[in-house]
Amino acid sequence: MFKHSVNQDPIGASQPAYDPPFSPREVQGALKAARFAGVMFLLVLSYFALRLSLSMGSFKQIFADMLEGKALPLVSYLVLRAQPLLIALCVSIPIAAISTLFWTNLRNSFLLLGWAALVSLILVVLLCEGLTAPLIGLIDQLGGAPVVVE
Repeated sequence: MFKHSVNQDPIGASQPAYDPPFSPREVQGALKAARFAGVMFLLVLSYFALRLSLSMGSFKQIFADMLEGKALPLVSYLVLRAQPLLIALCVSIPIAAISTLFWTNLRNSFLLLGWAALVSLILVVLLCEGLTAPLIGLIDQLGGAPVVVE
């Protein structure tokens, strides 16, 4: 009957305006856990890039024997020529990723992890393409040759 009496609180005054489901400390802990997972993913990705870049010497010998003096595809030539640079990148990316675990600024650490993941993916794709291009070219040549059946 009396909606606005003196003894009653205004509508909604007893309820807080916003009750967050998580405290800021819980959110920060979740972000740190996500950062740790990102660093672990980047370490695994960097491991594959480092293994590929360290095995380029073996591939160089295989290509020399297999192609018998023919020119390498351009991407293979560039990858083999840039081996020291690629090894340096493959070593520095995990070091940078691990260093982000000690940063207090979560936003900058996620930014660096994102860029490092992009560079690592590009490295893995470039190394895979560069080290398999001569093999694929040879397979294409063999596949184009006529098969003689006796």
